[in-house]
Amino acid sequence: TKDLKTNWIDKSGNGNAGTGVNFATSSAQVVGKIGQTLSFDGVNDVVNISTTPNLIINGEVTISAWIKTNTVAVGQRNVFTSHDGNQTGAYVASINRVAAKVGFGWDNAHVLDSNTSLVADIWYHLVWVRSGSTGSWTAKIYINGVLDASGTTANNPNGTTQGIRIGSIGGSGFFNGLIDDVRIFSRALSSSEIYNLYRWGLSKRNSY
Repeated sequence: TKDLKTNWIDKSGNGNAGTGVNFATSSAQVVGKIGQTLSFDGVNDVVNISTTPNLIINGEVTISAWIKTNTVAVGQRNVFTSHDGNQTGAYVASINRVAAKVGFGWDNAHVLDSNTSLVADIWYHLVWVRSGSTGSWTAKIYINGVLDASGTTANNPNGTTQGIRIGSIGGSGFFNGLIDDVRIFSRALSSSEIYNLYRWGLSKRNSY
């Protein structure tokens, strides 16, 4: 069995494996939504991924993940980010910037929050989509295969060499709970593709 506390495998074949930092030796590796995953403690646990051009995406992008949060209290908890935590970056996929809401932003702008409120200790399939082009972007958030919120902005993503992280942003906003099956696409997936991705996750053995 692979030790997820130190090694997150990239199954895309693009070589973007992650390195776990600060995870507890005995309790961090747990049953996830799809196989095994890590329990993030909300204090300093993070998976760092090498800064590679194929993950710093300043154009259209789709990010997806299964998450089970331990808390829905206000205080941003980050799922997947390419951002320095200050003013520049390619994307920030998060929850709880507004209590119990899913959030999405990039560069120096928080673009969108979900309409639906999350509940703690329940698995959700979350998808963040950015489509458009320079000066005219549309952000969308999907929850469990269904479009939940949509918004527009002229603010351009500005990723350069920011660290890519699962579970935090620039050393803060640490996720508290489980994150599994994180995916990133360098295009805007269609609604049907997102729904099929959700249904695929539901069919997996650990679907409870």
